[in-house]
Amino acid sequence: MRRFGRAALGGMVAFGLLAAVPAAVFAAQPSCGDTLTSNTTLTADLDCSAYAGTALTMGHNNVVLNLNGHTIWGFTGDDTYTGVDLDGYNRTVVKNGTIANFQDGVYAYSSNESLVKNLEVYGEPADSSSEGIYFYYGVGNTASNVKVHDTYYGLDTEYAAETELLNSTVWNTEYGVYVYYDSHDRFQGNTVKTNDYGFYDYYGGGNRYLSNKAKDNSSEGFYLYCDEEGRVVLKNNTADNNGSEGFYTYYCYDNASWAPGTGSTFSGNVSTNNGSYGFFDEYSINSTWTSNTSKNNDSEGFYIEYPSGYTMTYNVAKGNGGDGFYFYDNYSSGYYNAYKFSSNKANNNDSWGFDADYGVPGKGNTATGNGSGNCYNVRCN
Repeated sequence: MRRFGRAALGGMVAFGLLAAVPAAVFAAQPSCGDTLTSNTTLTADLDCSAYAGTALTMGHNNVVLNLNGHTIWGFTGDDTYTGVDLDGYNRTVVKNGTIANFQDGVYAYSSNESLVKNLEVYGEPADSSSEGIYFYYGVGNTASNVKVHDTYYGLDTEYAAETELLNSTVWNTEYGVYVYYDSHDRFQGNTVKTNDYGFYDYYGGGNRYLSNKAKDNSSEGFYLYCDEEGRVVLKNNTADNNGSEGFYTYYCYDNASWAPGTGSTFSGNVSTNNGSYGFFDEYSINSTWTSNTSKNNDSEGFYIEYPSGYTMTYNVAKGNGGDGFYFYDNYSSGYYNAYKFSSNKANNNDSWGFDADYGVPGKGNTATGNGSGNCYNVRCN
């Protein structure tokens, strides 16, 4: 069922009528407005450009819709219609084709373990706040090998858990990937480019970002506003040539993570040529930073506010427009300071290599060729 003013589903056929029709009918080429109760394969494009309603609606669990290389065309002009609505059913599949010109390409409300794969989904300028793929509530839904472009939201997942976006590409949207109050999602092997925001995660907890690329977005590449909802994992991602921060993380911890070693993980990420900070983190308690690289960004390489219990080792800042590493308000010897800051490198940054408001514990850091000086309140070799 639609919520918050969404249009009601069109073209629903009464269950009693469906039961009276032979099952073979449902495997044939569907018509605009049909409800699918068995596996269906398109034999031609489905042109719903003159149809005022949802093109196809799932009517049973475990139904597979194979577009078979064809396109489902949506209504031309501003509308609130959907290409394929999973309608709360579970373990459904939509695959192998194109869905174009709908308000929502694929819409899933409270569906579980459904799969969207090998699709291209795109919108039209007339649709406001359009969604490529929209997972709303539900658990364990996956989008894999999809291409989404020219919508307002590429992938939008809200109030859900264990959502997965895998090996997909999103471009020319306002929000490439939009996450809202989700938990334990996995985003892996995706490229999100030329959007306003790349990955935008608001109040997420326990989400994992693995080997993704965010590039040429006009704002942040990765924007994770956790606000105490939970820790995150960022491993082997790259953020290149974004207009603002490469990586921005805010309060990425949860109320059970006060003990050392239970915070967020930042490992093997690379941030280059971004318009602001390479990495900007605020108050992600007990986080671990290992082998991240920040270079040629317009401002600081690593800007860390309130580094409470952080462990930072083997990170590199090179050629950034401000400090290589800056610790802001690390004023306490315990709570508001790093636990360990060792074996990091800062070379050829415009300001300080290492700069801290107060002393930072650690050793084995190296800094050379920085514009204002190499080490301030940080121990260096």
